[in-house]
Amino acid sequence: SFLPDVIILIFLMRIVPYTSLIRFLPYSQSFTLYSFVYWSLLIVLPYFIKVHDVKPYININNRNYIYALLIVLSVVVIYISGRYAHFRINLSFEDVYEYRHEARSFDLPSVLRYLWSSTTNLLPLIFVFFYKNKEKRICLFLAFVILLNFSINGLKSTVFKLLLCLFFISVNVERIKRWYVPSFILLSLSVIMERILTQTQIIHDLIVRRVLFVPALLDTYYYDFINKTNPIYYSHPLVPVSYRIGDEYMGASEVNCNNGLFSDAYMNLGVWGCLIYPLVLAIFFRICSGAFKDADSGLIVFSSFIVSFTLMSSTFTTALLTHGLLLFSLLMYLISSNYYYHRVDNES
Repeated sequence: SFLPDVIILIFLMRIVPYTSLIRFLPYSQSFTLYSFVYWSLLIVLPYFIKVHDVKPYININNRNYIYALLIVLSVVVIYISGRYAHFRINLSFEDVYEYRHEARSFDLPSVLRYLWSSTTNLLPLIFVFFYKNKEKRICLFLAFVILLNFSINGLKSTVFKLLLCLFFISVNVERIKRWYVPSFILLSLSVIMERILTQTQIIHDLIVRRVLFVPALLDTYYYDFINKTNPIYYSHPLVPVSYRIGDEYMGASEVNCNNGLFSDAYMNLGVWGCLIYPLVLAIFFRICSGAFKDADSGLIVFSSFIVSFTLMSSTFTTALLTHGLLLFSLLMYLISSNYYYHRVDNES
């Protein structure tokens, strides 16, 4: 059920805030029209496009590929930790911003940087695979590697994604899915109640504004900026568009306003992006849905979270390469094939 999960998450986290903005802020009719076309196609097309299911790789040796990926990613993390962070161990979520600033200055080869960026998404998945197979020694080693990885740049999502993955394989995911919409309603109500009862807006500032409304607002900034200039057509300007938007609309040239989905489509292809990108994403979602279908249901839900969050915060090409979504999908396919192999073997 990867496909409906990823669609409902994008709907709740990007389309619902978008409808609030166009209701209460004076945006142009052209922005409303183009964004409406984009979001409508993104929701509808995946259910109409047919893609041949990716057949499971029925070979017990596919487990060896997972071992190989484990070794490669672990070596990358250990090397960067030793070379640049001197094997430091950080057990606190406070004062991590200096580590992030330090990590930006690492002079890493492109391949190594791509592999390291993907570890945040891949290592939790590998950990849970071996956890389900009760290989405790490998899990202990991976926990140490993930701790090293967090200590390099202090990125909280490194730990959070592991906990999220463990959570999804430990609960009844069907019950979790029933709470997708109610949880967002409760979140909205909690913001209102906090404001009424305590005159504070902590939940709003930490979650609602930053996670829901800022990305939707950035869509409007990208639209306005590209209309003033031109689509970049996958070129690489000397000053990236994300920084130029930070300078022009946020008043801070050092702010990197990364954004994905509609912003990505309009920035690269303009109006045509509103038609082409939903088609590309629909095909990608269908391929993932077929490739992941034999995996543990908790891992499939985790995958929908990873894919939706990654695509919402970065461009599609960056998500595939820099953030490791391509490697993540391949790993999920191998894990799915492994589950399929053992199920067929047990039935026979």
